[in-house]
Amino acid sequence: MQLARSGGGCRRLALSALLLGSGALAPPVRADTAEAVVLLTPSPDERPREWSEVVHALRALGRRSVQVAELGVDPVFAACRALACGRQLAQLANKPVLLVTFTGSDANADALVRLQLLTARGQQIELQRAWAGSTRSAALAQLFESATEQLSLGDKAKLRIATVPIGAVVWLDGEPIGVTPLERNVAVGAHELRVSLSGHVPAERHLALARGEVQSIELQMLRDLGVAEASAPGSAPSPKRTASPVNFLLGGALSLAALPLLVSGTNALANDGQCLDRAADGCRTRARFGARSAVQLVVGAAALLAGGYFVAWQPFQLDSEIAPDRAELRLSGRF
Repeated sequence: MQLARSGGGCRRLALSALLLGSGALAPPVRADTAEAVVLLTPSPDERPREWSEVVHALRALGRRSVQVAELGVDPVFAACRALACGRQLAQLANKPVLLVTFTGSDANADALVRLQLLTARGQQIELQRAWAGSTRSAALAQLFESATEQLSLGDKAKLRIATVPIGAVVWLDGEPIGVTPLERNVAVGAHELRVSLSGHVPAERHLALARGEVQSIELQMLRDLGVAEASAPGSAPSPKRTASPVNFLLGGALSLAALPLLVSGTNALANDGQCLDRAADGCRTRARFGARSAVQLVVGAAALLAGGYFVAWQPFQLDSEIAPDRAELRLSGRF
């Protein structure tokens, strides 16, 4: 910051930038340090604890930290902690530049870690969060991951959906985008979210997503207690039960078979004892209601009752269930 108040310092800073751009200084970072992050933080000599915590946080994320001095730049430039220096350094060194500031103490409720991340492509993001109650390195690691993720989204936003239980269908603006748990990059702006699961009450949310925003939503799906679930495209439908055609086929066949048996048995009963063939000397043949006629009458009556039962009560049922990944057709009966 003293550099900004010194005219000579500004000239030295400009000279250092020219030297960096011309490649006259020492090589910036070796090829095997592609994941390196240049730190614009106090050096180990100034604040050793603060420096070690930043290095430890990056190491936990698999990133290598690089001091500005390792790039071979002018000491005046290396001492600069301003954003303008960070932007210029990120472009010249082709590495992300990280500025970190800690405030407060472990017992201070207002303790904050402030992170500013600049990329070689000119992207910039600033985040901060409380670190009281946790280590500063852990808070910084979480912030760095969030900042990296948000910068990687570009002009998109990220949506994370989780449900209990899992497997719910997720609809965004009326279009299916998958099942939970779900993570998807989406366009920024306003969206209508709908989550549906068979046997549960659908959940709906109105979202407003900003560029680079990562929004996580966790939903506890409530059981549908007897209320018909509102239908939605792609939601798993409830099984449908209809009367099977078997009822009408079987009932009709039994009724048709019963008619001749009933006619024959009834006719024998009605004409029992009557003369069927008369001769001059008397009656040669008389009608008799015997065992055969009785069996015909009983079987015909039973067949007629059974046919009426199948047609009226329809004991055979067809259960159909159609889902995006399967289709089932079941025949069941109750007597």
